[in-house]
Amino acid sequence: MKEMILTCDRCRVSIPAVGTYTLSNGKGKPATLDLCKKHQKELLVWFSPLRTAPVPISKAAPVSDEQWNTMLQSTYKYVLKHKEVTPKQVHTDTGLPAWRVNELLSELVNGKKIVRLGVGRSSRYKLKG
Repeated sequence: MKEMILTCDRCRVSIPAVGTYTLSNGKGKPATLDLCKKHQKELLVWFSPLRTAPVPISKAAPVSDEQWNTMLQSTYKYVLKHKEVTPKQVHTDTGLPAWRVNELLSELVNGKKIVRLGVGRSSRYKLKG
């Protein structure tokens, strides 16, 4: 009785394959690869298997007005205490997500309580005046 053992198409020596993958761009004949564990990991870094169901998008929990005002006040107090801050400083010291810190700081700028200096990564915030 004969058995067929698949070997890795990428290795120079005969290493048993752990899986067969079919790569396709939707045109022409798809390519198949028999890969060992090492090359399987390399392939999965660049390509993800085709999913049958869409992945649900996670959304941040909604924040009540009371929670928003509390976060806004704590952010303003942080700026008062440190005089001039970057969003990164506020993020690391308060533990709030970076996107939320940016929302809070822009809300304070729109309310004319603080002033923004600089653009992009180099932006800093300080008290108005």
